[in-house]
Amino acid sequence: MRPSPNSGTCYPQFPSPQGLTLVMDGWQDAADRPVLDFFAMTSAGGRFTRSTDAADGCNTAEYLADQLEAVIKEIGIKSVDLMITDNAIPCQLAGAIIEQRYPSIR
Repeated sequence: MRPSPNSGTCYPQFPSPQGLTLVMDGWQDAADRPVLDFFAMTSAGGRFTRSTDAADGCNTAEYLADQLEAVIKEIGIKSVDLMITDNAIPCQLAGAIIEQRYPSIR
């Protein structure tokens, strides 16, 4: 797993560090490799947070939950209220894992 470089933290640009929605989206690049993108969203707008090469296990709920948890910790656990993923079964299960680990995040 190798996160891509980020142009700096985006969270201080939001008006409030609380009330963030974490969005995870998976796709494949031109070489057919799985990639996960993460965005932090508020009512004031959204910011790209990171893109991760997901070739190491993007089809498992535990891997996805670990990736979500890493971004949640980077943003700040108290800042994230909600997470959004697609409806694939591993994503649903990853969401359930995060909800168990962090009951304040829905």
